[in-house]
Amino acid sequence: MIQLLRIFRWSFRLNTVACLLAFTGARTVFAERPPNIVIILADDLGCCDLALYDGWVKTPCIEQMARDGMLFTDFHTNSSVCSPTRTAFLTGRYQQRTGVVDVIVGNREPDHGIPPTTPTLPRVFSDNGYATAIFGKWHCGYQDKYNPVHHGFDEFVGFLNGGSDYHRHGGWRVGLKQTDVPGYSTHVITDRSVDFIRRHREMP
Repeated sequence: MIQLLRIFRWSFRLNTVACLLAFTGARTVFAERPPNIVIILADDLGCCDLALYDGWVKTPCIEQMARDGMLFTDFHTNSSVCSPTRTAFLTGRYQQRTGVVDVIVGNREPDHGIPPTTPTLPRVFSDNGYATAIFGKWHCGYQDKYNPVHHGFDEFVGFLNGGSDYHRHGGWRVGLKQTDVPGYSTHVITDRSVDFIRRHREMP
């Protein structure tokens, strides 16, 4: 188990591609039940904002996840803004190698995003028997060809652009379908995430 923890830490420090190898290796260690993996990616969250890292924001559910799972103390993002950070995390490549070097602005760069043929973290998970989903902000390409379902996610409920009104969701997608998803956005994202986990409780 200690060796597995070292593999996880090493892989995250190098890049997400190496991380994929660690998760694949974890499948062998946990032969009967591969570990479930939940990734929470938040914009503008400082490394010491959460109580988990001695910050002032209380997040008891996240703290419980850390107690039951893993806590990384030397993890670094590759960028200070959203699109390149998300792209690098999903692909395991520096943002310059994907062409997403700055925030994607729809009216300025309508045909820009993660190239559809690029290997991604969810594709590797899917190839290894995992159910994959993303809820909320995407911001890795505005056009449908950049939609998360084309990058290895089984399900997507959220918005392709960089922001959304909390109450009006006319531009949201459910998969590839543009639709108005009713509800307060934080509640929608949370409820959809919990529902996905419950529906796939018997698989990783």
